[in-house]
Amino acid sequence: MKTLRREIIERFDEAKNRRRKINFLLFGIIIILLLGLMTLGFNHPRLAFYQIILIDQSDKLDKPAILLLTQQKLNESYFSLINKNNYYFYPKEELIKVLLLKFPKIKSLALSREANALRIVAESRAPEFLWCHQAEESCQYLDNEGVALGLAPKFSGQPLLVFLPVASSTPVTALGASPFVPGEFKKLLTLMASLSETIKASTFSSYVLERLLVADDGDYRAQFFRPADKVQPLTVLFSLKNSSTNTLSYLNSVFNSPEFKTAVTESVSALKTLDTRFNQKVFYEFWE
Repeated sequence: MKTLRREIIERFDEAKNRRRKINFLLFGIIIILLLGLMTLGFNHPRLAFYQIILIDQSDKLDKPAILLLTQQKLNESYFSLINKNNYYFYPKEELIKVLLLKFPKIKSLALSREANALRIVAESRAPEFLWCHQAEESCQYLDNEGVALGLAPKFSGQPLLVFLPVASSTPVTALGASPFVPGEFKKLLTLMASLSETIKASTFSSYVLERLLVADDGDYRAQFFRPADKVQPLTVLFSLKNSSTNTLSYLNSVFNSPEFKTAVTESVSALKTLDTRFNQKVFYEFWE
C-alpha cells in the first residue's frame, strides 16, 4: 500500500506535469498567433510595391525583360510566410546579383525605395573595342573593362581598336565574360594610352594605333598604321611582365638617340618593329 506521503507527492507531480503541458500549449498558441499577426502585418498591401520604375541611362537595355524578372523575384516569399514585395524587407542585394547575372550588358545597378515604388537605375556597358579572330572574320564587342557584349557587325572602316589573338583559332568569349585575366585589361589600356602618346610625340606622330595582337606567352604586339598605308604597320612589341614605366622610358630613349635618328633618316624603308621586351634594350627593324 502506498503511504499517504507518497500518494501526495505523486498527485503533486501529476498536477505539475499537467500545468507544464498547458503552459507549453499556451506558449505554442501564442507563438502561432504572433507569427500569424506578423505575417498579416508584413504582407499588408500598404507595405507592398505598387510600381517598379526602371531608368535606363543608355536606353539600350531590354527593359521589359528586366522588369519581368524583377517582378518575379518580388512575387517570391521568405520561408513561405513573408512576401518579398515588401518595401522594408525586399531582397535588394539578391535582386542586384540576379539581374547582373541574367543581363551581362548591365554594368551597374542602383535600387532605392520611393514611397510605394521600387526605383532601379541601370547603367549599361558600352562597346569600345573589338575582340576578333585572327582573320577578323567575326568580332565581338568589348567594353572598357574587357567584357564581351555580343557579336559585332562587319565594318567597312576601322571604327574601334581591334584586339586579335596570335593563335590561329580562339573560341568566342561568352556574353558577359572576358578573354583577359582579371586586372590585365585595365593595365593594358593604361599602357596603350601612354604608348600612343609616346608615339604621337615622336617622329612617328602620323601613326595611329589600330590593332593589338595578344600572344599566348603574355607578349603583345601593338600595330600602328599611317592613314595612307595599311600594309606596312609599325609594330611595338612589349610584355606586361615588365614595368610599364621602363617600357616607355626605353622607347623615349631610343627615339631621342642620335644613332636611331640617323638610321631613320638614312633608311629608304619605313620602320617595321620596336621590340621593348628585353631589359634596357630596344631592338628595331625596317621594312625591306
